[in-house]
Amino acid sequence: MASERPPPVSGHDMIRLGPWNGNSIDGPVVSIPDIEPMNPSRKLTIIESPLSDKNGRTMGENLTYLRECLRDSWNRGELPFASHGFFPFFLNEHDAIERQQGIEAGYAFWTFVPEDLPYDNDQPPTIVFYIDHGHSTGMKLALERARKLNRVVSFRLLGQSQEIYEEPATPQGDPSNAPK
Repeated sequence: MASERPPPVSGHDMIRLGPWNGNSIDGPVVSIPDIEPMNPSRKLTIIESPLSDKNGRTMGENLTYLRECLRDSWNRGELPFASHGFFPFFLNEHDAIERQQGIEAGYAFWTFVPEDLPYDNDQPPTIVFYIDHGHSTGMKLALERARKLNRVVSFRLLGQSQEIYEEPATPQGDPSNAPK
């Protein structure tokens, strides 16, 4: 006996739950409770911190530190993103090719951050370096790239509200300084 195909779900407040049968999801339609939308004033902020175990800390310790950095950024009203906390979930950090692919994929997220925002103290910086444990090789490369792209960067320590800002040397978005 062939099962009857469930009706399609329409509307943004409904979702179908159940297993994938190869063509669609079989299961009941349930209502999604009203969820207050996220505050649109949060600005995407790229987070840089150590990941590899080459700084005398284990990768696990650095991931715990990254979680603290992300939380700190969130608590400052930012929308943090750390590519080095995402891509190693499915790319091998110890394979040079996959590591480089992950780094380049992370840089692609920099294009989601507006380059032409006026810088002021109320605007979160584009790229934030958490430096409680120094600068890793990846962080140094990211800083070099940010400088070539004339991005505003910030250096932070956890638990401290004061930051050190580095203004671009030339107007942001100057293509003559883009990395080759």
